[in-house]
Amino acid sequence: MEVDGSYPYGTKPFLPAGPVTFKVIGSGDKPNAVTHLPDVGNLVARIVLDPRTLNQKVFCMAETLTMNQMGRIYEEETGKKLALSKVRAQPRASRRPPSTRTNPELGLELDMTDYAVSRWIRGNNVPPEGSLKSWELYLDYRTVTWREWVRDAVRKGSVDGAR
Repeated sequence: MEVDGSYPYGTKPFLPAGPVTFKVIGSGDKPNAVTHLPDVGNLVARIVLDPRTLNQKVFCMAETLTMNQMGRIYEEETGKKLALSKVRAQPRASRRPPSTRTNPELGLELDMTDYAVSRWIRGNNVPPEGSLKSWELYLDYRTVTWREWVRDAVRKGSVDGAR
């Protein structure tokens, strides 16, 4: 069994008092699968116990959004205008690799940059053809959407865990 997932968003958001700079990687128009972090655990627990998923690839997600859509939803739900900052991320192959000897944490930074390029520049984080989809397997399970997560953060100052 292989469980593939989407990019998770957190469980304890904070609403800053001042202006928020939203870093948009690339054009901001590449679709990316996203899921509320507690939903990932609940879905994986179901997948592991489900005989239909044995020797199958399963993709988990709540929804597919672009960075621009996520920013618009944030603005709509908070009533705050985001300051946009365009980030030009480059794949590692096109960068001169720095030395990790002087900065041991640099490897993680490079991996995160490559992950961002994969998701937001190449658009690799979408449900793959031929995989089982968690939302088709578990019709009774309702994930927390990005909009609901932001809305709860505005209303309560924090977000409850998965449903």
